[in-house]
Amino acid sequence: MSASTELALLPNLGGEEGDRWRKMRTEPAVASAAALWCSLFGRSARVAGSRASPWDEPAFDWLPTDGALAWWGDTSASGDPALAGKRWRGAAPQATEAVHDKAFAAGNGAPPPALRGVSAVFEPDELRCTDEAVPRLQEALARWPADWRRQFCLKPRLGSSGRGRVLGRDGDPDTAAIRGALPRLARCGGAILEPWLDRTRDLSVSFLIGEARDGPPLHLLGSLTSIQRDAGVPLGHHGEIDSRGRIYSGSTFDDALREAGSELALAASERGYRGPCGVDALTFRGPDGADTLRPTVELNARFTMGIVALGCIRRARDELKRQLGVEPGMRAGVVMIYNLPEGDWQRVGADFVLPIRTLARSRDGGGPAILGCRDPERLDAIVADLRDTAGPSTAKPATRED
Repeated sequence: MSASTELALLPNLGGEEGDRWRKMRTEPAVASAAALWCSLFGRSARVAGSRASPWDEPAFDWLPTDGALAWWGDTSASGDPALAGKRWRGAAPQATEAVHDKAFAAGNGAPPPALRGVSAVFEPDELRCTDEAVPRLQEALARWPADWRRQFCLKPRLGSSGRGRVLGRDGDPDTAAIRGALPRLARCGGAILEPWLDRTRDLSVSFLIGEARDGPPLHLLGSLTSIQRDAGVPLGHHGEIDSRGRIYSGSTFDDALREAGSELALAASERGYRGPCGVDALTFRGPDGADTLRPTVELNARFTMGIVALGCIRRARDELKRQLGVEPGMRAGVVMIYNLPEGDWQRVGADFVLPIRTLARSRDGGGPAILGCRDPERLDAIVADLRDTAGPSTAKPATRED
């Protein structure tokens, strides 16, 4: 294969935090996540000149087979020496950076009524002088209902995996932790101030944003529920698959999640973004104790592990439908787990287990896999068991969607 027909990949997971991703890329969990991303592509995919995927064809027909592409396609990635001389296949970096900024989702998303007007966006200049920033934070918090002021957080507008956020309590931002974090948050493009919610489920919906001249600019890839341990360590995703191979989160909020996500993705399209994206959402326990959907936490203008999971399930959909007997009008449960420890393949209680092929080698003999069960209601027990048995190789990667 000639160099002109190769696809150069840059697996810069966590690239929103600058060059830190280069130091993290050899960590087992990060390397495993990168290998899963690379496995979405076909035989032409290369990382640093070496074959990146064991598959002949891409998981999605819209994935390129030549040129250059990054996990996070900002200005730095598009000019990376590893991609030099290749045609850039990602979205325009300026558009990527604009809509990936958490302020974009804060200004264009659809918060539930209880959170309308609560989140506040701070520019870098507003945070650089700590003595001036703290009173601004106090003013914003004073406008919140008392229930939301009990616990709050400041999170970087450009960041990955939930890192870099700082917590506060009782409406008081004048603490050593917050003061110490403000200069760092200024360097991360500013911050978002919002309540720390008692979340009950993490959800996501993924799209491909295309050119409007080619028809409707949005192509729905699917929605999923994220599997995490109590400490926030991401383990995988689960959902439901129907007889047409469509993938749903399995949540009662799925329709609302998809509708709100579509509106935010369309807003990103209007800002010039083209390519894959994921909209993070969550459900939380409100002051009245009821579960409430927050459908647009942020927009990830890049590949996500949710998109990776959807691609892996898409590759396996025919086998899943056959093994699970999925007929029109029914859905089966599916789980994509990043690392299923060796010895647990059969004991997890799934009807079907399919290892996922990547070029990474697992240190513990396990590896990524798709689990299927005919009855989606059995997913909760399977997921709970996976949370309990997940080993150290699932240590927090650079890809938690938070």
